[in-house]
Amino acid sequence: MILAIDTATDMLGVALSDGEAVLWESAWLAHLRHTVTLAPLVAQALATLGLTADSVRGVGVALGPGSFTALRVGLAFAQGFALGHRVPVIGVPTLDVLAHAQPKSDHVLAAVLQAGRARLAAGLYRWQSRAWRAEGEALSFTMAELVAWLPRGTIVVGELGRQLREVLAPRRDLRVAPAAAALRRAGYLAELTGLRLRDGPPDAAPLVPIYLSAQHA
Repeated sequence: MILAIDTATDMLGVALSDGEAVLWESAWLAHLRHTVTLAPLVAQALATLGLTADSVRGVGVALGPGSFTALRVGLAFAQGFALGHRVPVIGVPTLDVLAHAQPKSDHVLAAVLQAGRARLAAGLYRWQSRAWRAEGEALSFTMAELVAWLPRGTIVVGELGRQLREVLAPRRDLRVAPAAAALRRAGYLAELTGLRLRDGPPDAAPLVPIYLSAQHA
């Protein structure tokens, strides 16, 4: 069983997968209560499926970008759980999770999420070798910077929010995904974790959260 944990932003997610299908998943706005809600939710997930923590053979966690404090809650829990149960832990960039959920397209994909302090994190992806592949590094933007930076014809997905959607509206060359299609789901994090576990054991070095510099740096 794979346990996936995503606390990168206020949208917190947990999922359990057997490597073939997602068996349990939850996503909700944590309202800065990641610390007090994460452990009970993991316990609930296992109990609902009639499992114990010993059933977990690998843990996947969102590495960021995202909120400084929220990211560290998930990383600390994931690494502590993995150490306590002697299972591997895989860190996956948060924007990769957003991109992985999207269908194949010939257009460039921009994955976007809230990064705190009125900043947005975004990265570009292209469909190559049957998967979305990151094109360059993720960057940090103000809302105005992001709108100006997006290439023509880009598909935009992620935590956009009402205000950003309104700012993007004049860019009629963009393809902005509806909110439901843009939700970041821990089930996709579990799937990516399973794929990376099949590639071999992860690096033994501690996981390091991804924090971003401004787009002009």
